[in-house]
Amino acid sequence: LPLLFGLLGTGKKVYLFACAHTDLLRIRKKPYERLGRITALFFRHGTAKVYTRDAPTALWFQSLGIRAEFLGFVGPEIPPGSCREKNILFLPGHRGDWERNFLFLTKTILLARNALASFALHFVFPSEQSTAQIARAIQKARGEFVAPSSFLLGQQSISFSQGDYFARLGSASLIVGFAGTALEYAAFCGIPCIEPCLKDAIQANPYFLASRQALLLREALIPGGDTPEKTARVLQEVLGNLHAFQERAQQFARTTWQGQGGGARNIAQDLFSILRTVPPKRQGTEPAVDDSRNGTR
Repeated sequence: LPLLFGLLGTGKKVYLFACAHTDLLRIRKKPYERLGRITALFFRHGTAKVYTRDAPTALWFQSLGIRAEFLGFVGPEIPPGSCREKNILFLPGHRGDWERNFLFLTKTILLARNALASFALHFVFPSEQSTAQIARAIQKARGEFVAPSSFLLGQQSISFSQGDYFARLGSASLIVGFAGTALEYAAFCGIPCIEPCLKDAIQANPYFLASRQALLLREALIPGGDTPEKTARVLQEVLGNLHAFQERAQQFARTTWQGQGGGARNIAQDLFSILRTVPPKRQGTEPAVDDSRNGTR
């Protein structure tokens, strides 16, 4: 509807943030590549500007005659960590299958325990789960509590927290888990991500990985397996050459987001600067009506 106002010449200027359309999701002979003639027409003639989620999308839109601009990654401010080389973050996700995902990841850790021995491991559980629910999940995995926020799995000490993966991404060297948005933020940070693929998973299923994650995360994504055994083998291979996987992810981040963060703030500032240049409406020239209540005009 806002685009119709802009297209019909109502005098209203429309500014959009295009989060659904991205050049990274384009595949030949697939719907993702077709922005759509009608949509492109609206974007071209019905908007004053379209802000994009990444730099390649801005170039793509500009090639279609759309006034597009990339002003930075839209997401939380993630400060870089100081010890990225030895921290691994495990994400069971926050959807209804988080507990099953957690058990999958703990089995993976046990199978790859020798390769993980020199790393600090940390789980981020969903913020909406109670302490009792998390405790039951850890007990099902045969973990043993050693502190309020850590447990033993075999001989490996693992710390955990709830809902704070944004704060922890900057200090991670590798992400392993079931997630969507969190892995996109990790890719922006140049952190490689291993994501298992389960047929009946709510999110990390074959369709989701093939149609979204593989295209959106590109070189930052490392496909895991559909069993803990396969995922453990992938994890061991990655840890054996971690620096190379990190360099690939960092190069992808540089190309895609050009090191620009603070997108939401930059877009707001850009809109504010545009509004400041809009000339004010002309004031009416009719004489003011007397107001007998306070003696003013």
